[in-house]
Amino acid sequence: MKTSLHRLKIPIIPYEKARTTVVLYKRGRKRKPDPLRFVNSAWNLVHRYHKGSFEKAAEDVKGITPRMLMKLASVAEVAASSKTIGQLCQEGKLSLDVASELAGAKDLDLRNMVAGAVVGMKALDQRQVVRFAKRNPQASFKRFKERVLSSKDRKERIYMAMLPLAEHEYKELKEESEKLKMSWDELCMKIVKDWLNEKRST
Repeated sequence: MKTSLHRLKIPIIPYEKARTTVVLYKRGRKRKPDPLRFVNSAWNLVHRYHKGSFEKAAEDVKGITPRMLMKLASVAEVAASSKTIGQLCQEGKLSLDVASELAGAKDLDLRNMVAGAVVGMKALDQRQVVRFAKRNPQASFKRFKERVLSSKDRKERIYMAMLPLAEHEYKELKEESEKLKMSWDELCMKIVKDWLNEKRST
């Protein structure tokens, strides 16, 4: 059952504090304000102090585009619509970019379910799942999530071994690699694998 979008209660942040928060956050300070204060400050700048103009707000803070402010303001609205999503953003478990994607899902129950399901995934993977859920609200986004995760290449450690060879041994191996039309590395790997397979079969 769909939940209606209730009246948003975004905290009032005084103009100077809101502007300073956005400017300092965008400058990449090591000690940044928490994400919710950042997006709420952006929302206040746009809607309370610049009458909904993203262009004027962008001119006010510099170094940030109207499009970026639009995304930040949408994150503030998404977070205000759900304590769950707000908490995930504050804890850094849901990126602000991904949270802005959730604005396209008007069903608040779906927003919460998707946000909770993508926790622990990389931001790029989170975005894929959120976009799928928005476009296919009746489909199983959890199944799509499993497809995204299973498609990732598994990382495997590679170890290198150095083998001392006499000159005649090296020449023989080099000649053999040319006969087999294999690179030197491929031949060495083949020798090792063949030997291992032989040992396993005995």
